[in-house]
Amino acid sequence: MAELAFPLASRLIGRLGSIASEEICLAWSVKADLQKLGRTMSTIRDVLLDAEEKQAHNKELRSWVRQLKDVFLDAEDLLDEFECEALQRQVVRGSHTTTKVRRFFSRSNPVAFRLRVGHEIKDIRERLHELKDDKNFADLRTNRNTSHSFVRASEVIGRETEKIKVVDLLMIQGDDHQGGDNGRNVSVIPLVGLGGLGKTTLAKLVYNDLRVVGSFDLRMWQHVSVDFDIHRLAKEILGSAVGTHISEGLSLDQLQEQLRDALKDKKFLLILDDVWNEDSIKWSELRDCW
Repeated sequence: MAELAFPLASRLIGRLGSIASEEICLAWSVKADLQKLGRTMSTIRDVLLDAEEKQAHNKELRSWVRQLKDVFLDAEDLLDEFECEALQRQVVRGSHTTTKVRRFFSRSNPVAFRLRVGHEIKDIRERLHELKDDKNFADLRTNRNTSHSFVRASEVIGRETEKIKVVDLLMIQGDDHQGGDNGRNVSVIPLVGLGGLGKTTLAKLVYNDLRVVGSFDLRMWQHVSVDFDIHRLAKEILGSAVGTHISEGLSLDQLQEQLRDALKDKKFLLILDDVWNEDSIKWSELRDCW
């Protein structure tokens, strides 16, 4: 059975993030390209669950998903080759091998390899952008943006017990938690698991629960994705808090100050959806916003 596009995309995004963080990417001048590729894939992945559900009754959408998987598989082949080349160079660099053995491990010209990888990354990004510009993606994105916190009845089956547990936690945390870091009353409840397990669906159920709606002065839903950019997140969360578009040009300090003012004396719920970041420093920077 062929692999579904969503878990394939999730796996690739994770690998891209891991590879892009390696020192060798800086030496080969491909870190920025890999990060851009990861962001593009993440944007497309956001609509894949919906796409795979609907493709059975839509021939054009089925073709779009198939083309997308072809690009993902080519990207996976490229990452396999990239990791293999990086490993070979580590072996050569860290061993006292003879010239003959060193040549065996370094069959490719480093400059030629970097150029070829750069061109292949560019080709994959261009193919993904073409698919992003397709009407099928636009329709899926529009549907997602208009229903980010809406959950279909068919998704609710088997989730009621989990929803009640999370809602109960929210009620306890909201009523009893005092202080927190630097005197702030901030609680965090993580929903952790592999992509496609239904974390977003569960979060939607909690977000729309009547007890939750009645218990919080303000509810906000923020899609994060692989690009955990503090400035972007602070700007978009502030926009949700005040209900208006936030102009460009504000510094992070200004955004944080305005967000603190907007949230002051309010009991708020902020859902951070599709989070991949595990960097504790970035988490601390985000929590500084309130």
